[in-house]
Amino acid sequence: MALSFEINPRLLADIPHQSQQIIEPIHGVEQEQLLSLEQACQPLEKILGIELQLYITVAKLNSKHPKHGLTQDEPASIYLYTMEWNQPENSLHILLNQALCAIDRNQLQPWLKYIKLLFTALFKLPYAECHTVWRGIPKDVCEQYREGNEVTWWSITSTTSSFDVLQSPMYLGREKVQTIFAIKTKYGKSIREHSHLQNDDETLLSPGINLKVIGTLKHADGIHIIHLRDVNSFSDSLMNVSPPVDEYRNPRLEEIIRSIEERGTLILDSMNLSDQDMEIVAKLGIIEKKYMVTSTAITTASASTSTSTTSTSTSSTTTSTTSTSTSTLTSTSTSTTETITSTTTSESTTTSESTTTTSESTTTSESTTTSESTTTTSESTTTSESTTTTSESTTTSESTTTSESTTTSESTTTSESTSTTTRPSILLTNTNEIIYPIWNTIVGGDSSVATQGNGVGNYYPAEIPKYALDQNTNTKYTNFGSCDSIAFSPTCGTNTGFYVTLARGASLLLAIQFCAAPDIPLRDPITVTVEGSNETSSALNLGSSWTLIYSGSSGLDTDPERGNCGITENISSNDIRYNSYRLLVTSIRGSATCTQYSEVRLFGY
Repeated sequence: MALSFEINPRLLADIPHQSQQIIEPIHGVEQEQLLSLEQACQPLEKILGIELQLYITVAKLNSKHPKHGLTQDEPASIYLYTMEWNQPENSLHILLNQALCAIDRNQLQPWLKYIKLLFTALFKLPYAECHTVWRGIPKDVCEQYREGNEVTWWSITSTTSSFDVLQSPMYLGREKVQTIFAIKTKYGKSIREHSHLQNDDETLLSPGINLKVIGTLKHADGIHIIHLRDVNSFSDSLMNVSPPVDEYRNPRLEEIIRSIEERGTLILDSMNLSDQDMEIVAKLGIIEKKYMVTSTAITTASASTSTSTTSTSTSSTTTSTTSTSTSTLTSTSTSTTETITSTTTSESTTTSESTTTTSESTTTSESTTTSESTTTTSESTTTSESTTTTSESTTTSESTTTSESTTTSESTTTSESTSTTTRPSILLTNTNEIIYPIWNTIVGGDSSVATQGNGVGNYYPAEIPKYALDQNTNTKYTNFGSCDSIAFSPTCGTNTGFYVTLARGASLLLAIQFCAAPDIPLRDPITVTVEGSNETSSALNLGSSWTLIYSGSSGLDTDPERGNCGITENISSNDIRYNSYRLLVTSIRGSATCTQYSEVRLFGY
């Protein structure tokens, strides 16, 4: 599957010749409801084929931490647009642009829901900083672009901010005849952070953009440059498909929710949430990410304003005995929050005298700290004498303040800050992997080879192991395990599965997804295990070769309906790249003769 395409074919896509017939504007997008990516793509299943579900899963896996106030589905719609199908001519971006350029506007009907989601996402992105963008085609089209003429491009136009990208050997650098479009526009939307390909700084121009030909430049070496400038365009209205004006947003809360792993714990204390905020928690946290919501106070968010005036200060003496620091610390303060890394041990004695001190302080404190590790131990003794002290303070915070002539305090803080650089997850297997079917096998145990047949230790001859990785949800892999074709039991098909040595080599597994077979829900695997190994050949039959990295739900707990895929289950405990992976079914949905599933998808890099 072409998930690691090295060049961006959209930058070289042909631009449809201007038709003599007038193409009507695109109607109906504004009336569509904003849906999830799965729902928005439902009308496209017949157009885009069985691969669509797989690409949707990959797109959402790579859109877990959206920026610019986007929901997960919104950047996923952009990511999906930038992906190449196994057969490039069937890719979503090609078929969508064909429909956008069609004179018959009825061809757009199945696409409207997806267009709504895609352009809602694009609306939220900032306009590209570069006002001149470039695209090219490997032929001379200067005759179609006469100076002073205006043209309308009805496709979504991919451009790059770098002229050098187009001149590289991977693009037009080797073409003897080429046309480069230099487009001056303020309407471009940079999708680099949300694209499957992030090296070419892709900027999208929306369909219906009107461009005026400023001039053409033809070179003897075959490189022709056409200068264009946007005029006014229908694209303004389409690019600005925005969320309903009455939709309440809380970007800070949404950011907190998205920062927590799926099926994690969301702590609500001290957030001062309104009823509208709780609707966001329900939609993004409980429904989409399946959080457990608790009310134990751990997380706060902090902002403070403090004004302090000291009239006269006569003397101050500070003696510091020991101070040792190394980097690692997430520091939580009553008035401000900042992330640093450190371990500090300090003892200090402070003696101060002041004549008059007047202080007014207003502090509003809400602080959010997500941290693990770092130790700060401090002991301090403070002796102060003052002639007159007047203080007024208003404080909203989680804090304890003790003030006396002599104060001794000890505090211990444990925190840790980690930073992770994420890489795009891809499907680790291809349709030509060699799969080894097994039965009567437990975690850490030796593998028993399954063979074709209708009885104990068999997999069904017409529903073979390779169908588990063939990227086709219309086929299935069936294994009887300890039963045969006439025995019914909840244990039939358990302790069966397969192992596979990846053709791509050692890879880090980050998530799995099971897809239900086209029939008989009772045979669905409900719980599974995944093990990894870097052994080779016959050693892979030995239980000692395998390391357990996942034990839990298959994602099919709730029946997704026949032929559909379940929830993608994250594997957070694995940080080792393995050459081989072994998957076992440990329970099924009900009493049946076997277990079966149409697909197992391994995601990672």
